[in-house]
Amino acid sequence: NDALKIYSLAVRYDFSETTNLTLGRKINAKISSLGAIDGVQYEQGIGKKFLVGAIAGSRPDMLDYSINTDLMQAGVYIGQVSGKNERFQQSTLGIIEQRNKSAVDRRFVYFQHSDDLLKNLNVFTSCEFDLYEKINNETKNKVNLTNLFASLRYRFSKKLNASISYDSRK
Repeated sequence: NDALKIYSLAVRYDFSETTNLTLGRKINAKISSLGAIDGVQYEQGIGKKFLVGAIAGSRPDMLDYSINTDLMQAGVYIGQVSGKNERFQQSTLGIIEQRNKSAVDRRFVYFQHSDDLLKNLNVFTSCEFDLYEKINNETKNKVNLTNLFASLRYRFSKKLNASISYDSRK
């Protein structure tokens, strides 16, 4: 059981150039630090530069990466993407609720931004702000920064790049 781990196995249907539905296990590039999502993901473009999306499903088991229906999650997000002939920019803002055996485990706001600052220089940032906390059966609704990740990458050529990153979890 430990030999095979499936990191991505999904089917995607494109209703149009800007609308799609994904079923299965997949990491969503718009909310990538959540990791793999087992379930359904829907994304709808609005005009040329904006989008809305929703996820519903579960998180993989932390020990063996199998499907774990005790770890349900759902959320919605909005995003902005650059136009076809512009330098790459993408930003996402969402709210996600994660459960553990039907009890709320986390409720948080998610933000992600990626940007080509210069021709070969890319910056990526993501952060999570918890909105819900339950310690010793006492529930509190307060804002708390729980994750901050930032990365800067420079591409010298197609085969060589260098990056530096910061992760508040490590």
